[in-house]
Amino acid sequence: GGPGQAQSIRRDQPFPADMLLLESALKDGTCFVSTATLDGESSLKRRVSILAMEGVTRDVLRALRGTVTVEQPHPSIDDLEGRALVRDEPQTPIGPYNLLLRGTILRNTDHVHGLVIYAGFDTKIALNMRDPPSKLGALERRLNKLILLIFALLVFFILLCSGLAFQNQSQSGAAQWYMGSDNQQRSPSAVFGQSIGTFFILMSTFIPVSLFVTLEFIRIFLAWFMSVDRRTTSKHGTPLVVRSFNLNETLGGITHILTDKTGTLTENEMVYAGCYVNSDIFAPGEKLWKISEPSERRNGELFIQSLCLCSSVYPETLSDGESPLGDARQGRVVYSGQSPDEVALVQAASDMGFAMLRRETNNLIVDDFGVRKRYLLLAEVEFTSERKRMSVVFRMPDGSIRLISKGADEVMMPLIQFQSDHKLQTQKAIDQFAAKGLRTLVFGTREITPAEYKAWAREYEAAKISIGGRDKLMSEVGQRIEVQLEFLACSAVEDRLQDEVPETIEFLRDCGIKFWVLTGDKRQTAESIGYSTGLLTHGMSLVHVSTQDPSRMARLLSGVLQDEKAIERSNRHQEVAGSASQRISIIIDGKSLSVAIAHCRSLFLAVATGCDTLICCRVTPAQKAEVVGLVKTVRNSTTLAIGDGGNDVSMIQEAHVGVGILGKEGSQASRAADYSIGEFRILRRLLSVHGRYAEVRTSAMMNMSFYKNFVFAFQQFLYQFHDFFSGQTIHHQWFITCFNLIITLLPPFALGLFERDVSEGSINRFPRLYGLVRKTNLFGFRSFFEYCAVYGLWHALVAFWSSRWVLGSTITQMNGQDNGYAVFSVAVTSLVVIIVLAKFVLVSRW
Repeated sequence: GGPGQAQSIRRDQPFPADMLLLESALKDGTCFVSTATLDGESSLKRRVSILAMEGVTRDVLRALRGTVTVEQPHPSIDDLEGRALVRDEPQTPIGPYNLLLRGTILRNTDHVHGLVIYAGFDTKIALNMRDPPSKLGALERRLNKLILLIFALLVFFILLCSGLAFQNQSQSGAAQWYMGSDNQQRSPSAVFGQSIGTFFILMSTFIPVSLFVTLEFIRIFLAWFMSVDRRTTSKHGTPLVVRSFNLNETLGGITHILTDKTGTLTENEMVYAGCYVNSDIFAPGEKLWKISEPSERRNGELFIQSLCLCSSVYPETLSDGESPLGDARQGRVVYSGQSPDEVALVQAASDMGFAMLRRETNNLIVDDFGVRKRYLLLAEVEFTSERKRMSVVFRMPDGSIRLISKGADEVMMPLIQFQSDHKLQTQKAIDQFAAKGLRTLVFGTREITPAEYKAWAREYEAAKISIGGRDKLMSEVGQRIEVQLEFLACSAVEDRLQDEVPETIEFLRDCGIKFWVLTGDKRQTAESIGYSTGLLTHGMSLVHVSTQDPSRMARLLSGVLQDEKAIERSNRHQEVAGSASQRISIIIDGKSLSVAIAHCRSLFLAVATGCDTLICCRVTPAQKAEVVGLVKTVRNSTTLAIGDGGNDVSMIQEAHVGVGILGKEGSQASRAADYSIGEFRILRRLLSVHGRYAEVRTSAMMNMSFYKNFVFAFQQFLYQFHDFFSGQTIHHQWFITCFNLIITLLPPFALGLFERDVSEGSINRFPRLYGLVRKTNLFGFRSFFEYCAVYGLWHALVAFWSSRWVLGSTITQMNGQDNGYAVFSVAVTSLVVIIVLAKFVLVSRW
């Protein structure tokens, strides 16, 4: 339906338009949606109905009347501003937490009713889409230019020979009585006009028509080599699929890889990896306290409770069939939530004895170490990228009121009151977790008196229903209660990387390829994955870019650019001295990225291309494509974009080469990509082996195709100086027909399919061999000049004049007859064939 119409969506159905949540089957007026097609995240997102609609039934919805005002459509999927006026109630603010986006799928909720606000091309997913481009490889673009050059040379030879025929007819045509009266009477102009057609047919073999046919067949076979290679098949049995044969050789010249994070570098599986509690680090499965220490038991149990209570995770009890997430554990509780980290922590709490059973409007029913209890949620201050923490206030089963907070260590540590040197020990534990690439959260708590809570609750409720600056007010209210916290613990969660991701990235970087990460995740998550994959190291200089002020952005980027130049100069001196080089990397969020591209485009590009690694977080699909397009403007750059979700389709289509991973996010990315693989690690072999060999083989085949046609056709041009520029062919018609069709048919195929300049082992041991191919520029104007103007011209002259010198103008046989033209023609053609085939043998490296 169009804007203003209500729609009913059932479980596991996609939303057909951008809608506001009005009513949900869940009692608390919330629902969960999968946004994998938009941001690539497999975790479910929680959406809430607009406040004015809480408690409204479906019967009331039919008679409902109201007004909803929202901003004009725009592509940002994380932003929405508006207000709703329903019945006689006060105006209610509308935000992204009320928005059900088109393309997302309803999960863990039987049904919802929503109000359409954007439809068709106005939806956010439509605004982030783009028409698929027609891609052309770098070698193919160079080939087209060289064909134009060959055609220009052909026109030059035709006009030159026709001009000389005009001159000879003018000077000597009347004296050629043996050619008949018709020839004596022809005017020089007529001879010129007829000669153009004659020489065009005679010298048309300069254009290697067979090259295009050979090239397409070779590309098909090379693609087949890729797909049948067992080492390009994932551990789950997903084979490599080639959809764009004309980009095989482009894989051998990649300069920039732009990659998604979730599902591309990771397995999309968060796992509890341990914690620091009671002044010690505990691995999963270890007991968090000693039996003889009541204080340790109290801290350990409180931490386990905090893992479960301080979250927005929703439990679902499976009674029959499979869950929407594909979990077939019937009769068990499956957790889903907006953050996969939270799901992992809640599951860890369940494994340790504190299991969430059911979530109601403001109640949490849990299995508290074997006893079913009810916890009353009094208030919740949500996590934001600015706050970097989340806080909840619960009335505990014993009647006390407790505040529980969790967040990033840099914001939580100042809020906690540590005893003696406990703060230093905690920081050491956090550093140990970070060194392993684990994602950490610090937990703090304190008990609140009823009087303090009552005074704070009034401010909290006022901020909760405010219209202007609601997020800022909620943050200020939260800060007033998040004070004098008691340290509980520090948790560690592992975002499991796919197999061999760090090794693959390290190898490709050694090949001379730069990595940019474009993800919709939070800054902390993106930074953490940067360290775990090896893109970031603790020894490098890391710059965080976060500002929406254009002038401040310009100053910040200018400072970073100066630092990059200084580091580059320092590195040159260090390389001479034999010491390690410095590196600089940048992390920028989506809003800051928009400002940088809009107001400081050239400066941002200079900074980005000069850094070691660029990580863009909280970016939309349209921004991903925009960044790829920005990199494509860099001279001599060849981009490869790789992703696994529908939100990566735009950048995959924008890049010179798009690679899709067929994984848990569906098949949208793999269907839209030029190449589809099952795991990130396969990218190493796809580029360094198959891509490099494809460029080497295709370049060699095209160079030799130009060479053989030039040597063969140039004989026609040389012979015209000996036949009065009459257009007489030196090659027999059968030789002209069979030269490309039969005589030299197999050598180009053999060269294009089996050429191997170095072994696979050498490529794996010396990654720089990949970059050398790109820098050498195996096929282009330089190679064309080398193979045609040098080898081709020299061999053509040798074939022609050696035959002329050996045979002379005539050969007298024993019976007194001479062979003349026929013997000379066969001799020249035979020598050309021998030289060309010998050249194929000499240049091949099998």
